[in-house]
Amino acid sequence: MMTVIHIPRSTDPPIFRLPVEILRMIFNLLAIREVSIEDEIRETVTKSSLFESPLRSPCPWQSTRAAPSWTAILFVCRHWHTVAKNYPALWTQLTHNPVWTGDCVRRSRQMPLTLSIDQTKSSSSQNTLHALHLALPHFHRITDVELLASDHDSFALMVEHFKGVPAPRLETLSLKCGYCERIFNIDENFWIQHPEALFAQNAPRLRTLSLDDYHLHIAPSAPLFRTLTHLEVYGAKLWKHDISLAQFVAGVASWTSLETLVLDDSLPNDRALAVRSPPYPLPTPRMVALPRLRQIRIRRETAPVVDQFLRCLRLPPDVSLFFSCELYDTVDPEPGQWGPRDIDPTTIVRSLLENVPRAPLAQIKNVHLQLRETLEFTDLRDDPVGIWDAQLCLELCESDDCRQERTSLPDWFLPVLDQLSLTNVTEAQISVDRVLSRETWLRVLGPMRALETLYIEGCNPASTDELQLMLYSVLDALTSDSDSGSEVDASVGGECKDGLSSESRTVFLPRLRHLELRADSLNPAVWQRLVAALRCRLIAGSPLKTLEVTKFPGREGMHRPNKQTLEKLMELIEDVVWRV
Repeated sequence: MMTVIHIPRSTDPPIFRLPVEILRMIFNLLAIREVSIEDEIRETVTKSSLFESPLRSPCPWQSTRAAPSWTAILFVCRHWHTVAKNYPALWTQLTHNPVWTGDCVRRSRQMPLTLSIDQTKSSSSQNTLHALHLALPHFHRITDVELLASDHDSFALMVEHFKGVPAPRLETLSLKCGYCERIFNIDENFWIQHPEALFAQNAPRLRTLSLDDYHLHIAPSAPLFRTLTHLEVYGAKLWKHDISLAQFVAGVASWTSLETLVLDDSLPNDRALAVRSPPYPLPTPRMVALPRLRQIRIRRETAPVVDQFLRCLRLPPDVSLFFSCELYDTVDPEPGQWGPRDIDPTTIVRSLLENVPRAPLAQIKNVHLQLRETLEFTDLRDDPVGIWDAQLCLELCESDDCRQERTSLPDWFLPVLDQLSLTNVTEAQISVDRVLSRETWLRVLGPMRALETLYIEGCNPASTDELQLMLYSVLDALTSDSDSGSEVDASVGGECKDGLSSESRTVFLPRLRHLELRADSLNPAVWQRLVAALRCRLIAGSPLKTLEVTKFPGREGMHRPNKQTLEKLMELIEDVVWRV
């Protein structure tokens, strides 16, 4: 039986005994999700097909308004209906539906409002504009605006309505045009003129701005950017092609409150890089200080462009950096311009990494490294929230025409790892999609002298034999001597191949205590090599304590050893864990 508030001599059913304040709190939690009832029903049907009876369809009142799912409480009983309709906090989410927007304007009284217009869900652009016209007289109450348009004309018309309308409470603005991302020819006909007049230059509380595939011909020095703490810009074609890097940096200098900067295909293509010979070493003016900056995320750019931009900034020592870029602009440059054949890629990468503050690198303890055609390096914190919480994340690759076969790593990979100074790393997760030599593994793992936990995953092998070779070469490295890299043959009394006793040597990665292999299949040769590696490390005084073997579900393959090999493993290690 449910516990309810008991009122002596009350004959009301339990639903009426909840105080109005409690009901309002419950309703307010339901209204947090801005989902229409049609979307809610569609989502429920998608998640589960176990319902025997059909779900309730929205009533005509909800359908005409594209009402959020929480409005179902209006039809439970008259008491709930009255409480909900007289609670202004529930009616603050204006949408592209003019009928719903009109209801919210009337019932919200003087509460702060949010405006979310998604033209892709609207039946017509006229309805969207009608809803916007209803919201404009109340813009002084709006705190958040999200605008998603499916065609450029409607997008431009809606943005035009924002001009000359003060927004003293506006804190968050998100603009996205689904059509602009398909426009490759930058024509003035697509520009939105004088966007600096947005909100009559009266948005003093604006803190978060997201511009996605837009054609606002707006300068980075516009007043709109000066109060921001969080800025995301995606596909700013007019920034990329219409202004110089010097003009862009001059505008960035006014973003003194900025804490998070996300630039996706939005940095200017500076003419200073389009020269006959490689412009390295690049100048380092460091003329712009952003004292509050905590995060920089740059994607879909080339390394020289990112490098040149970062050299104009005085980065705080604790800034979090994320770069995802190619090393070159094009494999076949235009006549009179330098290209990949004119410079060693190692020079480009090392120059880019010179912008990474040294202090955070010394604090990196947990890393994820992917060795593929793309070098991906991510610093993982104790409680990471994806790559966005990393202190440093790098995704570097060459153009498709420059990439090598899956027989080795590009020559510039290893100098990058050397420059990252991974001497304090204690945990490493490494994914590899190719067979690497023992010498390569020694170069990759060698700087991690404090390593205690190592995860190795073989990714997308061409065959089971290739997977075995991937893992075999790692185990070869773990059997090596830390000084000379010579291999210890622990299967013959603990003697090294050069005849010296393994007891007189220091084994490679002496602090390593936990090893995890993630693979679908391990053949007997790999297990024998693993036993030899464990015996070698035990003799050298650096034994492993735990071995963990993880097999991915739904994939065929034998990942456990035979009984005899398992008995040898249990003699050499404290614990063996099998995971699926």
